[in-house]
Amino acid sequence: SGYTSSGTTAVIPAQTITNNTNTDQDLVYTITPIADGCAGTPFDYTITVNPVPIIADKDETICSTETFTITPIDDSPTEIVPSGTTYDWGIPVSSPVGAITGGSAAVNQTSISQTLTNITAEPATLAYTVTPDANGCKGDGFDVVITVNPTLGVDAIADQTLCNGENTDEINFSTNNFNEESSENLVGEFTHTITSLGLETFNTTIGSQYRLEISGSGSVAGGSSGGLIDAAYFTSTGSPRDPLCDDSVYTSLFCENSGLRPTPDVYDDVAHTYYYPFTASTNSISVGFTDFGPYSDNSGTFTFKLYQIITASDGDVTYNWVNDNTAIGLASSGTGDISSFIATNNTTAQIVGNITVTPVYTYNDVSCT
Repeated sequence: SGYTSSGTTAVIPAQTITNNTNTDQDLVYTITPIADGCAGTPFDYTITVNPVPIIADKDETICSTETFTITPIDDSPTEIVPSGTTYDWGIPVSSPVGAITGGSAAVNQTSISQTLTNITAEPATLAYTVTPDANGCKGDGFDVVITVNPTLGVDAIADQTLCNGENTDEINFSTNNFNEESSENLVGEFTHTITSLGLETFNTTIGSQYRLEISGSGSVAGGSSGGLIDAAYFTSTGSPRDPLCDDSVYTSLFCENSGLRPTPDVYDDVAHTYYYPFTASTNSISVGFTDFGPYSDNSGTFTFKLYQIITASDGDVTYNWVNDNTAIGLASSGTGDISSFIATNNTTAQIVGNITVTPVYTYNDVSCT
């Protein structure tokens, strides 16, 4: 498409011609020369138009340590994949950073394929920007996003020894790196009466989500009695920081500028509490008062609480188990927790049943063991 089908000029005009197939196509002009009204012998002029790959974005979900392979298929004119098309891509981008290993740049490949490992306990993605090339005709880049599901383990479970006819304890399976529900845990609490400067250090885990709460009443450095942390100073080693206060480590809750209220995402004027959500960038955080400013009327009591925020994991986990000895009173296999059952032994010697558990993680309709 896009070509001029006929004309009477001495020159075939420049034109942009599109080949909507996946093979070379010839555009043949039959030209009749005319001079002073006399027509010469017609001759052919051929323009060969090579196809340019047009490929839509791709995505796929695999299990950790598996190999994905994406080989685009021609569906002209929606997707044009000429025979012999090769693919180049740069270093793929992991999200979160560093979560997936095994990705690397490559050139002149007949498919997009690599073996990837997810080193975290959550699904992670690796994004490729791929450039197709068909015999020297390069198409626009397209994205390939690979979701890599994690491989989960099973928390250790204590063995049970029972007498014939006794009820076993219920067996509940879990994995400590999969959170079935969202929750929050109090890491530590620090209450400080403003008679002196003071700091308290809490341990944190890099990359984990936290919320710092600061509450109390009094006058600290601001000169207005009864104000809630009125321009009080606090500190953190690494996080959180106040972007409205030039991202400084030692900063006033109201900065140096009257009326500015920095990073507390929420101020609860009923509970008189500031809430600072942040992601830990260090292994500890120190909070408290480091400076009272230019005023002398410092008084009041303030409480600092640090909570770790646990977010429910994506996906689902089920547990398949196999029992190697049904003589103990348990079926040979099952799924999920094992309810209490009556242990049996119809022999004169001790018998043992070994239960092997396999966790199955499912996300994006892909199950991984």
